[in-house]
Amino acid sequence: MLCKHCKLLSITKDPVLIKYLNNIKCNLNTQNIELKTNSFVSTEVTDLLKSNFVIVIIDDNIEALKIITKPIIFLSSNSMLLSKAYSLGANDFLVKPLNYNLFSYKLNLFLNSQCNEVSIKEQVKLKQKIRDEFNMALSNSKVLNELVKLKDINYEEN
Repeated sequence: MLCKHCKLLSITKDPVLIKYLNNIKCNLNTQNIELKTNSFVSTEVTDLLKSNFVIVIIDDNIEALKIITKPIIFLSSNSMLLSKAYSLGANDFLVKPLNYNLFSYKLNLFLNSQCNEVSIKEQVKLKQKIRDEFNMALSNSKVLNELVKLKDINYEEN
């Protein structure tokens, strides 16, 4: 199950890949996927990466791997880039021309694993918030009990 809102960033100039990614987005529309596509790494892309993109798809841009720290699927028609792509941080490598069934399968795996990770982090934050609120309520309860005791003592003295 995917998270409420998944963000994909694709860095590609390939019109076929862009069309395919848009088709995937349409097919998974119920999953609420946001897809951004750029043809090269720019200031806009580096700004986009600061927001919570869960996966980045890079098409034949080895330089982009040096900048991006998000989970990455690297695509290339040059299989000689395989070891370099992995050494620069790619999480997966697919050789073009793409087998679109395999690409879809891997993309779904990445989306599921990344969104599950986001969900776990959200659950941890929620549990911590509940714990903090409970501790605050407990602290307030102890203070209230002390005030009641002081009031009872004052009442008995009068």
